[in-house]
Amino acid sequence: MLPPNLLSQMQLQETPYFMTLITTTLAIGCLLFFLWMGAIALRYPGQLLRSFGLSATTPDARNEIRAVYGGFGIAVASLLGVGLLWRTNLSDIALTLGVSMAGMAGGRIISAVVDRQFGKYPRIYLFVELVLVAALLVVFLYGRS
Repeated sequence: MLPPNLLSQMQLQETPYFMTLITTTLAIGCLLFFLWMGAIALRYPGQLLRSFGLSATTPDARNEIRAVYGGFGIAVASLLGVGLLWRTNLSDIALTLGVSMAGMAGGRIISAVVDRQFGKYPRIYLFVELVLVAALLVVFLYGRS
């Protein structure tokens, strides 16, 4: 059990201003990550695949990377921007994006179980996806204005 004075200090930190600051910071961090990912994928589509030992040697392969990582990343960053501008939408946007990131993480885990192998870079990307899920979950739970 927490000491009463510590509990009252924690409750002071749960002011609307504090939670707005936290959720805004997390949403901006996620926005910047997705914007970076999208921009890299659009400009250098083969770079994302190199860590998996793959190469994008055909126009169709580069098209797929630009669409899935580039277009999706920019779209997600845009949605988070909309949520930051119109805070009443931020929580719902964070839930939607958090679930999509959880789905990606789940797919990686299923692949690791089925293939009985889990390489270094898939583990790193799984970690990043789980961090994004956690951040977006906090924004979902506390992001309503």
